[in-house]
Amino acid sequence: MSGHGWETVFYEPEEVEVSGFLYERIYPGPPEYMSVEMGDRPEEAVILALKEPINVEIKNQEEDGLNEPEKEVRELQVSFSDSGPSSDQIKKEIVLKGTLYHAHTAHHRRKVLMMVENWKVK
Repeated sequence: MSGHGWETVFYEPEEVEVSGFLYERIYPGPPEYMSVEMGDRPEEAVILALKEPINVEIKNQEEDGLNEPEKEVRELQVSFSDSGPSSDQIKKEIVLKGTLYHAHTAHHRRKVLMMVENWKVK
């Protein structure tokens, strides 16, 4: 534990385990990323609200070009490598295991994202 007692975890290729609650949110997508009402395609993002904030660090600075350290991260945007939880499971506390990476496109809605390899409902 460091930095206000929050756990420090590392970006890919390190695997991490986090817990919290998932929710879905619609954001404006292409072409302008400004407003669904004005004609942008709606994009759904799945967000994990973490039970406890985390600090995310880079383990090997020389090999890492996209990731940036982030402190006091409270939410992650998540993608599931396989099938994700059903809508009734989303309302329960969940534990996710996977790898973290930093936002680098307009489709990324949080600074830190997670590719989920496996998950379980608590």
